[in-house]
Amino acid sequence: MKAAAHTMATPGLGLLEALDLYARLGFDGVEVLYTDGYLCAVHPSSAAEELPRLKERLGELGLAVAQVTPYAQDFDAEDPAARRAAAGEIRACVAVASELGCANVRLWAGNEPEPGEGDARFARLVESLRPLAREAAAAGVSLNVENHSGSHALTSTAAVRLVEAVGEGMGVTYDPANLLMLGEGDPEGALERLLPHVRHVHFKDLKVVGYRKHLPAVLGEGDVPWDRLMPRLLESGYDGFFSTEFEKRWHPDELPDPETGLAHELAALRALWRAAGG
Repeated sequence: MKAAAHTMATPGLGLLEALDLYARLGFDGVEVLYTDGYLCAVHPSSAAEELPRLKERLGELGLAVAQVTPYAQDFDAEDPAARRAAAGEIRACVAVASELGCANVRLWAGNEPEPGEGDARFARLVESLRPLAREAAAAGVSLNVENHSGSHALTSTAAVRLVEAVGEGMGVTYDPANLLMLGEGDPEGALERLLPHVRHVHFKDLKVVGYRKHLPAVLGEGDVPWDRLMPRLLESGYDGFFSTEFEKRWHPDELPDPETGLAHELAALRALWRAAGG
């Protein structure tokens, strides 16, 4: 099993400081946000200056980069300039991933369409992503769509439709907590649909309080049936990273401090893996 810490877990630390914490806790890797305006990230405005020291520190600590995670989403925008800007951000992320020896870039599946505009937006989305995915594949990188509110990928079926429409170079970042919050009531069925395309896994828990509404929770205190999902992932032969998406960035007051929370999540991940026969 390969466990990564997501940098949204440590909003109060710089990226290099966070790496020290992740290594000390026993993680094997890190999922790195690619965004300006957040301390614990690779910053697009200064990535060229940050990457050499980041690469050096990763090597010193023996940590791998599991996934690079941007927020670009205007691949389906009507404005060609917006589409070009989103594509440029993904190309930059692929370059960062390649430099860091990382095989995965998270993909936000465009903007959730308004009623009546779904077909046109989906066509633009696919048109934008096909060349990006092929370029990424040529660089040894997979673009991995994540089920997320505000995007086209509101269900497992929608995610598979997009991956199959784009083809080469596209995979899935599997996040069962997001699917549950988005109303997917059959977690096992969703996993079966997504399994052929899963390249990366987000590991977290939450309590569903309504459609697209949730409360954050540490592992074991929420509604995600990891005890049923983990054995199937193991059986399928999945050998990629499990990224602990401890969302301290978005829920600073509801979740415990990062060191306590990450230690709990890593222990829970290991226990689930062992119980599943790993």
